[in-house]
Amino acid sequence: MAKVLTSIVSKNLTMATEQNQLLPETHFRGRPCRSMTDAVHLLIHQIKEAWRKGKVVSILFLDIKGAFPNAVMDWLLHNMKNRQVPGQIVKFIRWLLTG
Repeated sequence: MAKVLTSIVSKNLTMATEQNQLLPETHFRGRPCRSMTDAVHLLIHQIKEAWRKGKVVSILFLDIKGAFPNAVMDWLLHNMKNRQVPGQIVKFIRWLLTG
């Protein structure tokens, strides 16, 4: 039952995130209708556009998940509230992360 509830909350959170435009357009992971292929196409487009303007392109890839393996629960919940995530979802996330 917990997995079903988690799936429902996840879909609602994703929908709220998209409706309120909480993520930048260039964020692809975990978003509906966005894939790694889309990210690569955007990257190639931006590189070619810079080359057309005679610019040099440098790319830095960061492993954010590896750099920040654990979220600080209080800050996560605080940020969710500040971004108008519905209170029931914030409470559910707190319940999931407790214990």
